[in-house]
Amino acid sequence: MITKVDQIKTRLLNYLNYQERSKSTISQYVGSLQQVISAHKKRQLQYLDPKLIEDLETKSIELADLRDPTFRQSRRIRRFYRLLKLLIDDSIEFSEVAHSFDFTQDNLIKQFNQNQINNDGYYESLKFLNSFSDYLSSHEFSNDTIKSYRANCQSFLKDLLLRTHNSLNLINNNDILNAVKEYVNKRPHSYSKSLPAVRKFFNWLKDHNKVTSDFKTILTPRPPKYRPDIKYFTQEQIDLLLNKTDVLTYDGALLNTIISLAFYAGMRSIDMIKLNISDIDLHAGVISFKQSKTKKLVSLPLAQPLVKSIKHFLSVRPISDHQVLLLSKQHKPLTTRALRDLFANYRNNVLGVDFKGYGLHCFRRSLGTSLLQHDVDTALVAEILGHNSITSVDPYVKADFHHLKSCCLPLVGNIGRAELAHDK
Repeated sequence: MITKVDQIKTRLLNYLNYQERSKSTISQYVGSLQQVISAHKKRQLQYLDPKLIEDLETKSIELADLRDPTFRQSRRIRRFYRLLKLLIDDSIEFSEVAHSFDFTQDNLIKQFNQNQINNDGYYESLKFLNSFSDYLSSHEFSNDTIKSYRANCQSFLKDLLLRTHNSLNLINNNDILNAVKEYVNKRPHSYSKSLPAVRKFFNWLKDHNKVTSDFKTILTPRPPKYRPDIKYFTQEQIDLLLNKTDVLTYDGALLNTIISLAFYAGMRSIDMIKLNISDIDLHAGVISFKQSKTKKLVSLPLAQPLVKSIKHFLSVRPISDHQVLLLSKQHKPLTTRALRDLFANYRNNVLGVDFKGYGLHCFRRSLGTSLLQHDVDTALVAEILGHNSITSVDPYVKADFHHLKSCCLPLVGNIGRAELAHDK
């Protein structure tokens, strides 16, 4: 058991590095820990005081809830203090600490006010969520998708059950409708992406006779159509990003391979981290993988730059029992978060902070746009990118300025463009 104040900081840093957390996450956790350490030093305490830690947690959460009505900050604080209490026991291995952060029933029930929520009803809903997660897993949903689905469902259930104080089998249409309104108000820009998870959960409940009502229509609000600009890299920017990688270093060779897989094979991040060495046939010049999103098996010819990049990376890749292609410096498989952070830092150094928001998926859009600009049929583009529907190619058409210009009609007569622009 760690009792000294100064020792806990070392253990926290070791755990965060073990989890390969980003620099910003580490900075947030260390900042929160520094507040705990400062509180102990003000009271001239050299040893950790459990009661003081509990008081700090309570006051921090109360202050965060006042500042942030969305409760995001208070959730971060709860995660930090839960982690701190686990790390104090140095007999617990890091792998056990990470496992305890899973979506367990006991931890979640403790997060809610005992006087506000029906524990039996919420405990029942958590058991349903666990079974729902097993259902998603059996249908080959990725771990990241399952985690996201559970988080969205848990957030919705919290709003629903705090409002009604009922178990799920007593919920009616009005209860769902009011919960949806509150959910949409809290997440005006993201509810259209998160509500499908809730809808799928309630459909599963209906199919398995856990609820009697069908809430499918109520859980399908129509958001206003929003078509943001398509973010993608130009060929010059892609060449710059590839040429600036220092392939003599491991990180440089890794980045070059990641960018090449994203652009020349149109791979998503989740598919890259799952790509095995056996999926690549350098002799035949073919790469084959099953897409995590669409479950489609894709086989593509390897472009020569991609072959060169993979061959070089394999020559510097550490010897490991792991079969996945992309490994970290610690000889562990990369996570999607580590992949995104690695590229984001490199992108900012090469292209500048103006390209914030341009992630690895932009290379996939660049590939689709490039194919359309070279007169490749949209059906073939959909096949190459592994889309289930040809309509999924529509965003790439919007970015194909080369062909969009040819659709413009010439102005006829003596009316100028400036005059036309001000014509009511």
